[in-house]
Amino acid sequence: MKALTFKQYKLIDLGLLSLLFVITETIVTVAGGKWFKGQPYSLSLAVFFFCLGLMRWSMHSWVFALVGGLVHCLASAVFMEEGVKTETFAIYCIGNLFMLLGVLVFKAFGREKIRTKPFFTVVFVTGVYLFTELGRFAVAFAFKRDVTLLSAFVFTDVLSGVFALILVLVIRKTEGLFEDQKTYLLRLEAEKEKDKETEQEFADRI
Repeated sequence: MKALTFKQYKLIDLGLLSLLFVITETIVTVAGGKWFKGQPYSLSLAVFFFCLGLMRWSMHSWVFALVGGLVHCLASAVFMEEGVKTETFAIYCIGNLFMLLGVLVFKAFGREKIRTKPFFTVVFVTGVYLFTELGRFAVAFAFKRDVTLLSAFVFTDVLSGVFALILVLVIRKTEGLFEDQKTYLLRLEAEKEKDKETEQEFADRI
């Protein structure tokens, strides 16, 4: 069987994660809408998938920003039967793209520290969460010109931010899951080559 190229691997990984994101975010959006109906906060997996995608694929994770916004709006419109305005799609799709500013945290501290050190993991997830809220506010402000929207977004989504932080802290030690994929694959290849050399050295001594 022909080995996958890195580009093919990336497309498959992004596609599978996006599919998983669509399914889980739809379930969470609908369930949260029913359980927390009328409450001032909401639950979403968007920040978690943003963080996971940024760590694995850096700027290519823009796909999760758009998927997250579309799923949230469509799930609310179709399953919750809520009227979703065009500006809402803009807020959650365009505004979500601000999460890509999370790469600034990579530049400041380095991916390895963020992956292995709990403190830097917390800084990274918190940064992505705040960038996402800032983006949504920026787009919403363009429509409504209301500065109080910033605190409203941050407060409403705080549960999602905490949930994302917990999930990332749990999965970060899983081999290759919360890790830059090019680095991960190169490390695997190096380990395989080292194992081959060890086996060869052992065979030569026999």
